[in-house]
Amino acid sequence: MMIYRRLGRTNFKVSVVGFGTCQLRMVPEQQAIDTLKRSFSLGVNIVHTAPDYAGADDLVVEAINASGREVIVCTQGYGCRALFEHFFETASKKLRKKRLEMFGIACVDDREKLGENVWGKGGMVEFLEMKKREGRLIGTFCTTHGTPEYICRLLDSDVFDAIMVAYNPAGYHLLSYNPEPPAQSECLARNSELFPIFARRDVGLMVMKPLAGGLLCRGKAFKPHNAISTGLTAHDVLRFLLIRHPEVASVLPGTNSEAEAEENARAGYDPLEEQPDASGRVEAVIHRMNRSVCSRCGKCDSLCSEHLPVSWLFRAAYIDNYRSMPFETLGQHRYFALHPWREVKCSSCSNRTCQCPNGIDIPASLSGLHEQMEQLRRSGVPSQTGIAANPSTAYSASLVSGEWDSHLRAGHSYEFRIAVDNVGVHRWYSAPENPQITLEANWEPSGLSPLKRILHPIAQSFSLTTAVRMRGDIPSGERGHFVFEMCTPRIRGRYLLGFYLALRLNGQLLEKLFLGQWHLMLR
Repeated sequence: MMIYRRLGRTNFKVSVVGFGTCQLRMVPEQQAIDTLKRSFSLGVNIVHTAPDYAGADDLVVEAINASGREVIVCTQGYGCRALFEHFFETASKKLRKKRLEMFGIACVDDREKLGENVWGKGGMVEFLEMKKREGRLIGTFCTTHGTPEYICRLLDSDVFDAIMVAYNPAGYHLLSYNPEPPAQSECLARNSELFPIFARRDVGLMVMKPLAGGLLCRGKAFKPHNAISTGLTAHDVLRFLLIRHPEVASVLPGTNSEAEAEENARAGYDPLEEQPDASGRVEAVIHRMNRSVCSRCGKCDSLCSEHLPVSWLFRAAYIDNYRSMPFETLGQHRYFALHPWREVKCSSCSNRTCQCPNGIDIPASLSGLHEQMEQLRRSGVPSQTGIAANPSTAYSASLVSGEWDSHLRAGHSYEFRIAVDNVGVHRWYSAPENPQITLEANWEPSGLSPLKRILHPIAQSFSLTTAVRMRGDIPSGERGHFVFEMCTPRIRGRYLLGFYLALRLNGQLLEKLFLGQWHLMLR
């Protein structure tokens, strides 16, 4: 029942709906594995992953082995030649394949900007071509957030068998931003003009961000705090895209629950025929969104009389409200780092010079978003400290946010999400042969002195500590996510929930970093 299309010159027949794994870092491991397995059972046979997706590649391998299905894994690498080769060999070892179906370059335009060797002697392209000659690689690919002109140059190079680009009917996505000159932003609306060129050159076309990061439809895995009601479903949007653009071999939306896996996969089922009512509904929603949702084109940034980074404020507020991609926001780009004032600047502005080319009322829109963000701050979300724990040590961390159910009951299990930045000089390792970092959550009764906490027999009976391992390594300067289920203490009352990072080697505690704590009531 699933429709399969040819992935360009690779000749692979891939499901028109694939599986994006970037967001799996935000769900418990078993949920991630079950979601992957459900997709495979519904006919999905292509997955995109990466070594820096917080252990998502390991979950993909486990799900494939458990399902017994044949799945094409598109994994990728970056960095110097030695690191790029390491990623290739690691993927081969994990998948237990001497010859990989697909391997490629992660965001090739970023690789160039960072000065990594993509095209030169001893570079990534040379390595990919060598592996094809050796018979250890069938198809090469790259991902890119470059401009249409840049994508054209990639096609002209005739190096890649497939390319993954961002596209959706809205023309932008949750993470769209206005870069500093001379860099130029991607242009999703114009990317579709290149699709016929993909077909003529027989280059497989894979599409990321088909649901605009959640802007086009409400996700089922992460309930938004505040979201624009479009009335569309993932099924509506994916079918609209696949019908309108037959050149697309596969769309790969981020998928994070079995319910999402079900809806996404069935969007690729036969018959794939355009329904005028459904198409008209999608077009009407896009028309409304263009007049109310900031595309982050940046044309208003230089017009603000208060010198606010307008498009970045919209972006930061969208990310915190939609919840689907919080790991993509650096500390300096979070909302209250950009706008530290409690009152929105727009409310006191007497010289309104800002203008939006699409007619968005910028002051009114930003005022509304600011109130939403203040409500989130009052409720403890996002709870960013911005302060590093033990900043003078080699192992240093900064708590970014903590998220859990707002109404906790004693003796019940809940899902917790903790985001932590590695601001030290050392890499955090998940493998047991290296110094390991684990997150520790500690419940202590509130209102008791330290001595009473030790001596009081009741206090001892309902203190509780939970340790959570990392899924993947976290290099210095990058963000780690700890997602886990934890049972609350059995006795009702007020508690202090504290979080720590513990550094151990061979089971011996070497160092413990305090991250932060919350006052919580268990009912």
